[in-house]
Amino acid sequence: MRRSEQRLGTLSLQRQSDHMRFGEFYLFPEHQGQGAGSTILAHCLAVADSMRLPVRLEYLHLKPVGSLYRRHGFKEIRSSEIDCFMQREAVGLQGAVSALLHKSGEGFTV
Repeated sequence: MRRSEQRLGTLSLQRQSDHMRFGEFYLFPEHQGQGAGSTILAHCLAVADSMRLPVRLEYLHLKPVGSLYRRHGFKEIRSSEIDCFMQREAVGLQGAVSALLHKSGEGFTV
């Protein structure tokens, strides 16, 4: 991921047969806590919503990123000792367009 020529971190968004898988989402420390994660996640969710696919992910319990995912509509679907597994259902196309327009102009490239 980049903003202009500056690297922000990494992510993976993969289309599966019945969902999108969001993973390997990491922002370098100097870019955390500035809204970049929310903007990038909103863009990926808008892509999934345009395909009318839910998004699934997992993260390590000891990472604080769970609150970001919950703010974006993810619900826990199961848990292990190490990981939390979450899913967000697709929202209507109107919601996807609104979310993308709301976040436009941030200058991010995914």
